[in-house]
Amino acid sequence: MDDSLAQSVKSCKGKHEDLSLSLKCIADDKSDLLSNHFPELLHVGFVISAVIFLENELTGFCQDLKKVENLGLTHKDLSGSFIERFKKYCEHIAKVDLSISNEAWEDIKGVLEIRNCLVHNLGSILNFGKANTIKAFSKRHGLPKIVDNSIVVDKAVSIKILDIVNNFIEAFYQGALAKYHK
Repeated sequence: MDDSLAQSVKSCKGKHEDLSLSLKCIADDKSDLLSNHFPELLHVGFVISAVIFLENELTGFCQDLKKVENLGLTHKDLSGSFIERFKKYCEHIAKVDLSISNEAWEDIKGVLEIRNCLVHNLGSILNFGKANTIKAFSKRHGLPKIVDNSIVVDKAVSIKILDIVNNFIEAFYQGALAKYHK
């Protein structure tokens, strides 16, 4: 019986293909696989979370404006993208001067489209309708890098997006303070 087992093992050794690099990493050391992929996933999750936070802040701000100004419309009643509806609602319906530069508006649109591309197109700008918005953002800031038509999200991208979101939120709250703080 030992001889037949040894022959079976010997027979199997010559019949398999080499493992792919990913599977070899799992077989050799699972931490290699995590160290290669997890940091980018962490930063992708951060970008998505930053946009969720931004959207929650903008929605809450519009709801507060509706109450304070006793408005019949909500920002959801308007047409356009989320950020366009926010801008129209604040500036034209609630009459709040947001004093946000065109560059800041473009940056926030870029952030939103980076998130959308990550979520809906796995970071690939191929066949992504707003790829030019992402490319323009990348050209202005030098990031995110686009490699093989895919967005590369890393620590620098996370920090830049957090900075843009923070500055944008501070700017629209400053507009509200200018109107309502007496």
